[in-house]
Amino acid sequence: MAAADMADEKSWYAVRCVFQWDAWAGTPYEERLTLWQAISMDQAIARAEGEARTYARENGHRYLELAQCYRLATAGRPDDGDEVFSLLRDSPLDEEAYLDHYFDSGHEHQGTTTEGSRGSPQAHVPAKSLLGLQPIVSRPFTRAGPPGCPLTGQRA
Repeated sequence: MAAADMADEKSWYAVRCVFQWDAWAGTPYEERLTLWQAISMDQAIARAEGEARTYARENGHRYLELAQCYRLATAGRPDDGDEVFSLLRDSPLDEEAYLDHYFDSGHEHQGTTTEGSRGSPQAHVPAKSLLGLQPIVSRPFTRAGPPGCPLTGQRA
């Protein structure tokens, strides 16, 4: 396919935007992924940021002006098992400290599936969800899991 043709061809992009819920106790942060079909990463980000500002305004949140974009490797419409976001981060932290710092600080609003987390065979979903929204529900965290494991993990 010629380069000129590729410029007009749409691809799928996932854009992660970050919000702060100022009106909620503790003013939690929300990382929100949205999926966009666009002809470029710049267009996907512009569309996502427009939607992010609307989402923030309509829900009383604050958009923190951070958008991270990921071009899906799929040739067609996204399907089961397609990777929708990936972020590589250099860190001097060992794996336990890294996971604790970025994914399991103890301040996440999440539960586990009915399979539970390591050491806990039962599900736990907080009785009070975020303003009536469903909390994030994670599968048990394992380091040996397949590629595409959930972004959040519950560790024992």
